[in-house]
Amino acid sequence: MTENIVIIGVDENGSSENNLSCLLQIFPFLETLKSSSRITVIIVKSSFTNEQALIIKEGLADTGLGIKIVEVASKEEISNYVQNGGLSNTTKSVKREVKVEAIYFCTFSNNADFLTQARTPEEDTPSGLSEDSGWRYVPVVGSAYDAYDRFSEGKWIRGTANLALAVSDVFLIKSLVTGVGKAAWKGGAKSGMKKYFGIGMSHEYGATVSRLKNLGINMSGYKHHWLISQETMARYPFLKAIGNQHWNLTKFATQASHMRWAHGQKYLGVGYPKWITKLFYVFSSTPEGFKFGVLPQIIRLAPNEE
Repeated sequence: MTENIVIIGVDENGSSENNLSCLLQIFPFLETLKSSSRITVIIVKSSFTNEQALIIKEGLADTGLGIKIVEVASKEEISNYVQNGGLSNTTKSVKREVKVEAIYFCTFSNNADFLTQARTPEEDTPSGLSEDSGWRYVPVVGSAYDAYDRFSEGKWIRGTANLALAVSDVFLIKSLVTGVGKAAWKGGAKSGMKKYFGIGMSHEYGATVSRLKNLGINMSGYKHHWLISQETMARYPFLKAIGNQHWNLTKFATQASHMRWAHGQKYLGVGYPKWITKLFYVFSSTPEGFKFGVLPQIIRLAPNEE
């Protein structure tokens, strides 16, 4: 969940603002925020009389939007609420668990127009690296920063998860180096890539294996088409150009493990229940680069609800 904070009583520069005409504009604006996240209105009491503050609170309560109303004695207490979720006079330290999406100020400007330009708060992190920094998306580096920040905040589960993502980044880089990188190194950037992907060449399975071997890529063991199966390519031959590629092949050391885990079939009279092989298919029958590299990146991009 995210939180939109609307501050009334001071303007964006921190100056006291006590123009009640501005408040007439706040209610229709709050309607535009109701579906996106939680709404908190901070009232700076030092900018209003007690009667004015009471009228404001009653008006906000009557909107039916479930608005959280927070009263602060002065503008100095605003930043403490935004950063920590609590006020300076609380008896214990409060850690913010809801991410602030934006901060809005109700100010009197240009004939009482309500300023709806959001200011995204700059969140301090233990590492000093902004949460929106591009470094957060650099393999290994970003995950390491995330892990450090979460551990520093006492969030051990998320910190451990981020540490695992840092390790997964290594597998992703390894898969690129041992595949695309090796092809570019041996065959040259242009020619190597052309041979690696078989551009203008045969995409029959045997031709693909031979081509990759010539590029120095280890093609030993028993191969399994883990995503686009050979049966599917037999029905739709145009898929061979995509399916008979290095990314779609998982290597097994033995034919027994290949047949039992990848195909869920008995081999030499020994097999496993279908539900087990299907449940563990991602772990048993997909390439390291996918299960340890690509899959964690997909998880990383999933919405993170606090």
